[in-house]
Amino acid sequence: MTNDSSATEQRMLNSFEIAAVLRQHDFTSLTDAGRTKAHGYEHPRMPHPVYVKIAGRKGNLKPVDKAPLVIHHDDGILLESIGIMPDGVTMETGPYHSEGLAKYRWGEDTPNGRALAVRDVTALKRLLALLMRQIADDTGARSTMGQAMHDAEPELPDTWEARAATEAVDADPQSRDIGSTTRLALINARLGQGGFRRRMMAIWDNRCAVTGCSVPEVLIASHAQAWAQATNAARLDPYNGLLLIASLDRLFDQGLISFREDGSLLRQPGLKVHELMTLGINDDTRLRFVHAKHRPYLAAHRQAFGFTT
Repeated sequence: MTNDSSATEQRMLNSFEIAAVLRQHDFTSLTDAGRTKAHGYEHPRMPHPVYVKIAGRKGNLKPVDKAPLVIHHDDGILLESIGIMPDGVTMETGPYHSEGLAKYRWGEDTPNGRALAVRDVTALKRLLALLMRQIADDTGARSTMGQAMHDAEPELPDTWEARAATEAVDADPQSRDIGSTTRLALINARLGQGGFRRRMMAIWDNRCAVTGCSVPEVLIASHAQAWAQATNAARLDPYNGLLLIASLDRLFDQGLISFREDGSLLRQPGLKVHELMTLGINDDTRLRFVHAKHRPYLAAHRQAFGFTT
């Protein structure tokens, strides 16, 4: 997730420089000064500590230059779900794993977070302000950024689908200790609504991924990788799924059709061509395009439903 395409071409802050800024802004250290791998810092207005990567050995610690700041995985999900990232901050794709992240636990796996590169002190301050406003938003306070975060996810309708989605999210072990904003984003994503749907609509230019239909009322944003097998990050990833008209979505959701890496159609042997033709689908039907980020999720869908290519 990048808001500054030139960020990687410039010198970025290293971990020692980031740590100095944290200490100047009321962050307190969680770890021994001689510890290797990572040093943790906490702030009273943030729900999770942040870490800076540390290289070298005790007595000869060295700064890390590549994406040296690590935030909690849940905070990374929040930033992705609301689609807001300060200029000059780049978040790496996927989790960052390290035993040095002692306060981070994600299920039963190795502690992990999300690693970020930060261009300068101004960008770092904006990022920290954003993460702190997450707390203000959850407690009812409002600011420009807080309101934007609040508006990113609509309130839930009073329907059985919404209640079922809420129960499913709350019962998931991954939901332990997540903030209310992330919780709402996940519930809306399970419903195919909210930021998940908006970002998928943007990817597909507000049209069906196959037919090009642009009637929003018949377009459904659903997941390719099954919810039960996905991480929270994958559940909120708009590339984990397709924007499809209702009939195609039903076929895809039930595993009756899938798509190859090149976007061409796959169908189960029992699904007859003449039946598909009544829906305007034939063996030449294909996705309008396939982004590289779609491919692992499409592969998971094919595997789940026994498709071979």
